[in-house]
Amino acid sequence: MKIVAINGSYRSNGTIDQAISEISQKADREQHSFKLFNLRDQNIAFCSNCRECTQGEITRPNQCRTQDDMIAIVKEASQADLLIIASPMNFLSITAVMKKFMERLIPNFYWPWGKLIPLQRKKKANKKAILITSSSMPGFISKLLPGGPLRSLKLIAKTFNAKTAQTITIGNAAQRSPQLSSGIKNKINRATEHML
Repeated sequence: MKIVAINGSYRSNGTIDQAISEISQKADREQHSFKLFNLRDQNIAFCSNCRECTQGEITRPNQCRTQDDMIAIVKEASQADLLIIASPMNFLSITAVMKKFMERLIPNFYWPWGKLIPLQRKKKANKKAILITSSSMPGFISKLLPGGPLRSLKLIAKTFNAKTAQTITIGNAAQRSPQLSSGIKNKINRATEHML
């Protein structure tokens, strides 16, 4: 199995990094391929909203004219069997670097000039996704936010034709040092138990 993790956290070795590391170690023990993209270390430009990539045929996007690390990330994520998409909650949403990444996924939509709304190029979900988020508020509250980080992470997964299989919310993150508790590690193990 090929697993690709996309990490929108700014903090090295914070709770999100540690959660992804738990999954990576389990994947390694079970001899799965695991590739991690820390967006904080990637060269990702802002989308220019030129919409050139949304033109062309409905089944095949035009190439984005911005040449940066997005090309490699999208290629790897598109070929994955399982995606890990993670971001802490900042101001009730995903981080800015994850939002920048999300906006650059527009080539996966067909939006010719004159059409009111874009259409996703591929509609059948052919892979699964595990979504991870952390918050200073209790985890169950962050799940209830209608426009919270999980909504954006689900949209990113859907853009890659991935169906959300599990969500892991790490709550009360500001009330302790960034060390995963045994309870959170158990939650991660349960979420990945039948997937790896």
